[in-house]
Amino acid sequence: MNGKIDIERLSAYLDGELGADAAQDVETLAATDPAVAAALKAMQHANGEARRFLRQALPEAPDRLRATIEHGFAARGNGHRGSAPVSRWALPLAASILIAISGLVGGFLLSDMRLASHLAELEARQAADRQSFAAALQQVLETANSDRSVTWQGAATGAQATITPTRTYRSVSNHWCREFDERIVRDGITQDRTGLACRESPTAWRRVRTTIRNPDNTF
Repeated sequence: MNGKIDIERLSAYLDGELGADAAQDVETLAATDPAVAAALKAMQHANGEARRFLRQALPEAPDRLRATIEHGFAARGNGHRGSAPVSRWALPLAASILIAISGLVGGFLLSDMRLASHLAELEARQAADRQSFAAALQQVLETANSDRSVTWQGAATGAQATITPTRTYRSVSNHWCREFDERIVRDGITQDRTGLACRESPTAWRRVRTTIRNPDNTF
């Protein structure tokens, strides 16, 4: 991509329109170039947001129309030839469906500028809630008794979590450590995790292990 992110080529890759060699080139670049990997991730987020919009914008749409839209997502996804760990549904499909049904939803058209602004806002909200959750976890580890659950809700995204310390002990390296359970609910998906954090300073804990109990429930 000659030092510049080629959005059209990434779109073609996610749509399954590249040959095997070209797709492999994109995957290799994504694995070595953080900017390309971030661009692919942003396009994945855009697609998810588009699908959520469609469900909200067409609550009364005929079943046939809604089935056609979902089939379009699935069909394009099944055509993806690559193996990179990104969503098989891509931005071009979401954009084409939005344009095709624009007359049905009052002439709605998602421009590139509005999409970029929306993605930036989405990332900012997620970053704010990640910071808020990290602070909440520190507070729980510092003050909560074992087996006492503490709840948290993200003001920016609406995500929810329950944190429950389960065991406190001194490690062989003479550090205080705490095991805890987490239940995270985001976008209607519940993920259960166990964690381990050890004190790294008089005022801070560092997470050293996270295990997802239900790995099929991915955000």
